[in-house]
Amino acid sequence: SAALEKRLAHAESRAQQAEQEATRARMEREKRLAQAESRAEQAEQEAARARMELSTARSKPPPPTPKAPAKKWGAAPPPPEPATPPSGPSSSSGPSSSSVPASPVSVLPPVSDVIGKMEGIAGHLLDEMTADSILHSKNGSLQYIPNSDILEMAQGFDKFKDSTFEDLSAGQQPHTLMFACSDSRTCPSVMLQEPLGKLFVVRNVANIVPPFGEDSVAASALEYAVLHLKVRNIVVCGHRKCGGVKAALAYVNSGKDPDADKLTEVHNWVSHLSTPVAATRKVLRNAEVAGDEQCKLCEVLGVRTSLANLRTYPFVQEKLASGDLQIHGWMYDIQKGGLTKVLEPTCLPCGEPQGQCSIM
Repeated sequence: SAALEKRLAHAESRAQQAEQEATRARMEREKRLAQAESRAEQAEQEAARARMELSTARSKPPPPTPKAPAKKWGAAPPPPEPATPPSGPSSSSGPSSSSVPASPVSVLPPVSDVIGKMEGIAGHLLDEMTADSILHSKNGSLQYIPNSDILEMAQGFDKFKDSTFEDLSAGQQPHTLMFACSDSRTCPSVMLQEPLGKLFVVRNVANIVPPFGEDSVAASALEYAVLHLKVRNIVVCGHRKCGGVKAALAYVNSGKDPDADKLTEVHNWVSHLSTPVAATRKVLRNAEVAGDEQCKLCEVLGVRTSLANLRTYPFVQEKLASGDLQIHGWMYDIQKGGLTKVLEPTCLPCGEPQGQCSIM
């Protein structure tokens, strides 16, 4: 019984300490909340004053335009500029190309001028980096009056900064490299509820991983994640209702003009999906072109193609062979909220060897 009493006293002491810590945490949280609300109120007051000043400035009449000096009658006009004869052998006969007005060309300033200007404002820029918020300068005054969208993001960062989160300044140790779509509805950290520092994310239209040697942007991120950060997983995550896949089905090798909707660069990029597009058209030849049925299959085949392309990178092959790396394919269903696995081409349960499958 003495031992039980001792354990009880110890447990009660720990419970009391935990309650005290919880009380302190609540007080600290309320303090941070009050500080954030105070800053938000100050920002709104500054914005109101700025709006009033802007309205006052706009209501003032514009300054009078200075009148041109009166022309003196009888004064001789200035002599015309002497014409510069065209140079080169073409000047002897025929119309000169110099008579065609040249299109305006934007000339960049010399690098030395840019460096000089940067040196002049470097101290100011570094000083502003010590401010607590993008909206306020170091002395606390409102320095940035963005539109409502940017204001919402800036205020969101203030809330994030005032919340409790792990100190990330020491570096990052992500366990997974994720290729995801640029679609604003598919943010991996939000979808998977992963804290900062755990996912190394590459996002592009249609979550494409091009083959080795075809795209330096994807290759550099892949190389850095695998060789330097030493991630243990690579995930290619596609999603339903993907606009990039729909564009690929509508235009890649279809004979349609990609310039019709001014998305030439998009169509150039999604040409990486030419294999899944061809497979989709072959399997679902009677389905509506770029309809939901074709898009659904092509989205899955696009992920499978990216998984196959990952294996074309030598350093990925090496890490897979040593067991230090795994690759995964996922499909996020925006309509139903599901997350399912996408098999690699080598896992296709059709019995055909890799590279000879009828749809890949």
